[in-house]
Amino acid sequence: MKAENTWSKIIAQLKEASMEIATVPSNNREPLWFHVCVENGNLYAENSISHKPSTKMSQRRKISKKDFETVFSYYHRWANGERYLRQEVRTLSRNTAYIFALIAHFE
Repeated sequence: MKAENTWSKIIAQLKEASMEIATVPSNNREPLWFHVCVENGNLYAENSISHKPSTKMSQRRKISKKDFETVFSYYHRWANGERYLRQEVRTLSRNTAYIFALIAHFE
């Protein structure tokens, strides 16, 4: 249910206005910025427009609710120190870094 609440909050706020948020690296790397927006009810992530350093996506990525819920189920364990989980989640979604950043920003 928590994933559902966070997803709804993200969609509602991004329908109002798109924004740029930073990734949440699990090491000392500098966070990368990306732009998120909702168009026709779909959530998209793409390279940052105004913040640097930007991600380097070859094209915008659609983030589905199912993808979000899958990654969400790992987020809190990862945030609480189980850093190895990130590699495991990456095999499930290529949008893990963006979804983790969205959860960190909106929760």
